Amino acid sequence: MKKIAVLIVLLIIAAGCISEEEETPEISSSPPTTTLSPTTPAPTTTSPPEATAPPTSSVPVTTPASIVSPVEGYVILTNISQDDPFYKGVLKLRDYREASIVSFNTDVQETLEELRSKDVTFVAIMMRPEMIDEDFAYDVFQLSKEVDPGYTTDFAYGFITGITPKDVLQYVENVILYESGHVKLNPEFRTIWRTGEGAVGGGVGGWGDQMTQDVINLFRQLGFDADRIDTDQLSTKQELLSEISQTGVLHFLLHGSPGTLLCAGSVITHLDIPELQEALFIFNSACYGGCIYKVYNQGMSAPDTYADRAWYAETSKTLPLNFLKNGTLGYFGHMCMWGDNKWSLHLMKALAANNEITIGEMIKEWYDVPSGPSIVKGASNPDTEGMDWNRFTYATVILYGDPALHILM
Repeated sequence: MKKIAVLIVLLIIAAGCISEEEETPEISSSPPTTTLSPTTPAPTTTSPPEATAPPTSSVPVTTPASIVSPVEGYVILTNISQDDPFYKGVLKLRDYREASIVSFNTDVQETLEELRSKDVTFVAIMMRPEMIDEDFAYDVFQLSKEVDPGYTTDFAYGFITGITPKDVLQYVENVILYESGHVKLNPEFRTIWRTGEGAVGGGVGGWGDQMTQDVINLFRQLGFDADRIDTDQLSTKQELLSEISQTGVLHFLLHGSPGTLLCAGSVITHLDIPELQEALFIFNSACYGGCIYKVYNQGMSAPDTYADRAWYAETSKTLPLNFLKNGTLGYFGHMCMWGDNKWSLHLMKALAANNEITIGEMIKEWYDVPSGPSIVKGASNPDTEGMDWNRFTYATVILYGDPALHILM
């Protein structure tokens, strides 16, 4: 049997989240291309491209259907119809977690009363990929604070989707293989930092340098072999790809886009993602590193309305979905370029403080940071006037993966 690789990807690409650190591309009116560089902004087209899915993984689904790992209070939120092939993944996760399914049509707020009637602890949001964007992430963020009184986050949640229905089924299978001990986490941590020209967070002594040292120390406390890779020291792209394929937890401090990582002379795209040999978690806070379809180009000059910033990535060529397709179990990413560039450090500190925490509980602590809405007034970008700044700083940091999963088993 072909060795199943499980990636839990903690991709931390923090520089892209602060506009002064991110390179601002020129605007193009052409449709989305295979890859996007940080010097080429999202096309301004408002018509979504046709998705052309690459071949699905050849890894077979092999675990017995009788294997279960119940989690009390586990709920699956979905708007997938029962006759949709994607629904098979919903049923597989339901059976494994012994979860309840709560369905909605178009507005996730439709589920509020039913969630209030349950003792909810974990929520997996299972949808087709083209439904998951910055708008929907903010809707779920708000929903998570309305089950109980107060502004705290009432349940841990993550998004589970895939390029194809088979990818979703295989993701659930990979979770089962990991939790049953068939796939092990390689206790190696690497933070990959964009150095040299265009360095993220400045050069030596800047916040990028300090942040990489901080995350290395946190993972050393957890017993990992932890180190940093400076991209200007890499001779070839293959050196970086080798690290990706063998490292248990990755942190990317790079520039990027929905479909690319920029590594000082090398560009990593969905075509470069290697066949994984170890369980992998990724933190990716690069600009738009969490986007899988609709994207709001925050690098452009302020338009009349925020909606005018929208463009569309090619779903089948985005990093989150291709990492998940190749075995990643948990992928943290940021859907915009505004906000706090150190969100990934916050999540890692939560893990270091409690190594029994789940990946959903890690990000739940991030959602709990704000004490209430932060309404934008007198903004330098007038199209954001009256919006909630928590949308950009907190809600757009999202988890792709089962929120009940642990990094340290």
